[in-house]
Amino acid sequence: MAATGQPWYRRTLSALAETYRGMVGVAPSSRQLFATLRQLEGSDVNVLIEGPPGTGKKMVAAAIHEGSARGSRPFIVVNLSRGDAVEARRILFGHARGAFPGAMEDLPGAFEAAHGSTLFLDGVGGLPPEVQPALLRVVETGEVARAGESQTRKVDVRVVSAWSGSLQSGGRFDDALRMALAVVTLSLTRLEDRAEDIPVLATHFARQAGLGELPNHLLQRFSNQAWPGEVRQLRQAVQTYVALGGLPTEREDTEAALDHLLREVVELDRPLAEQKAAMADRFVRAYLEVVLEQAEGNRSEAARLAGMDRSNFGKLLARHGFGRRSIPPS
Repeated sequence: MAATGQPWYRRTLSALAETYRGMVGVAPSSRQLFATLRQLEGSDVNVLIEGPPGTGKKMVAAAIHEGSARGSRPFIVVNLSRGDAVEARRILFGHARGAFPGAMEDLPGAFEAAHGSTLFLDGVGGLPPEVQPALLRVVETGEVARAGESQTRKVDVRVVSAWSGSLQSGGRFDDALRMALAVVTLSLTRLEDRAEDIPVLATHFARQAGLGELPNHLLQRFSNQAWPGEVRQLRQAVQTYVALGGLPTEREDTEAALDHLLREVVELDRPLAEQKAAMADRFVRAYLEVVLEQAEGNRSEAARLAGMDRSNFGKLLARHGFGRRSIPPS
């Protein structure tokens, strides 16, 4: 920050910031994204948006819709990350009355609802493999059949999809479907790789919330801290400041970051009990490393800090692979 005059981030915002349909940025990756989105205007190709959670994939999808000839029609959003095959079929394709127990009436699916418009498939990588061939048929043929019906209906739908990773990794996603969805692929960048966007975005969010400017010290704090929850977490921090005139404590920031990280490691193709046990095991090992470091390797002191008797503490250490001399380095 400059010692006198207008801080660098305010000069950046006024002189260099580029906007596109509600988005703002100054980083080269942001400028390239906006340029690509402008090129896509008037196009009707299917687009896949990849990027970590919180980077703004839904906002980019909405901008693609607004910039198309379909922009005056409703923007239909479906979240497929839950990985339930029956539910995914019902949401995407709909069902006829009596198609299954509880189907009391005809129900159109998302493709019918999005006829003439854009359908945003959020979390598309979580779509169960058994549903992927049916989605491919609809994307390729423009025809959809409700569950319990043999007839098909023509639909005119542009599909924009999003996933927090890469559909080319993992092997659970059909290659033909990936190619059909990813005529154009957009990759969103982590906030830590475009740090110059942080004060610009924070100021933008504050203005959206009705606050003229943010204090210089707050913009500096935002610029210096990590944002594991990406743009979503930054927006929430600004909203907290606007509402309360202050920010969460450092511990609350840490807990919020942990929440975001835990969401990122959830694997929908593994049972809850299995993942919970694995995460608990990792936490216990991390705890043991920290408490041993604090006790400088003294197991009696480490047991006292852990609130355990020395015998049980020793068994816990052995269970997690801590031999007599395997004291983590400080």
